[in-house]
Amino acid sequence: MNHEAVRRADRCKGAARSLCVSSVVERTRVAWPRAVAWPGVPKLGGTWPRKGAWPCHPLLSRFGSLGCRGSGPAARAFTLIELLLVLVILATLAALVVPKFTKRSEQAKVTAAHADIANVELALDAFEVDCGRFPTTEEGLRALLEQPSSTIGWQGPYLKRGMPKDPWGNGYLYRYPGQHNVSGYDLYSFGPDGQEGGADDIDNWSER
Repeated sequence: MNHEAVRRADRCKGAARSLCVSSVVERTRVAWPRAVAWPGVPKLGGTWPRKGAWPCHPLLSRFGSLGCRGSGPAARAFTLIELLLVLVILATLAALVVPKFTKRSEQAKVTAAHADIANVELALDAFEVDCGRFPTTEEGLRALLEQPSSTIGWQGPYLKRGMPKDPWGNGYLYRYPGQHNVSGYDLYSFGPDGQEGGADDIDNWSER
């Protein structure tokens, strides 16, 4: 009977000790953020933003990713950095892609200019068949649309859509007799720069 009473007393003491330890641990867990010592940082107190997060000291929260991650100015600064990074990536892609599209567009204009010159050549050849000669330099390409005075056999207009301009908005130039095509005529465009001479001129005497 006495032994049973002793065992019951031991169990009660053990339960009391467990309850006491749990209470101390609970109090320590709740009070710890205010009493924590941050190495090299004054004890300004701290916060526990959410369950499972590391303690966030107010002073460290100003250092963004070096401090604590959460809401507030640090998070907004981190978002701004991400946006700047995206803008840099987009600018880099634009610097690589835009010149390629620009080059393709310029090549298309050059091809269109060659096609215009070929069409005008056909019209000049038809004029020569009907009239027995090519238009003079003074008559110019206008002779393909309007009959020059004292011209016999003219059956124009020889260009149904009128006289085209080159893809850069300038008129095509005509010269007869030609300086480059001595037995024929020179037909050309100044090209992208709009000035005579240079490798960008488009004409009917250079090899294509």
